[in-house]
Amino acid sequence: MLWVLIGVVLLLVWLIGLIDVFRRRDLSRGAKAAWALFIVLLPVIGIVVYLVVRPRDVTDTFHMDSPATVDNDERLRGTHPF
Repeated sequence: MLWVLIGVVLLLVWLIGLIDVFRRRDLSRGAKAAWALFIVLLPVIGIVVYLVVRPRDVTDTFHMDSPATVDNDERLRGTHPF
């Protein structure tokens, strides 16, 4: 039972890593393909290396005081029916 749980966790981490590779906008198509191959061919080592060396994406952070957030809040308030 423990091995099944470990396998499921590893599978989820692997899938999340692959999804993250393809959702990144700062990587070129070639870089995405290289990372995806690395993760698929060497699953455990590939995902660990990817998670350690990948740069932070600008969408990883969310700041409440950013101008985009304030603009979105004002836009939503203007369209709210109440």
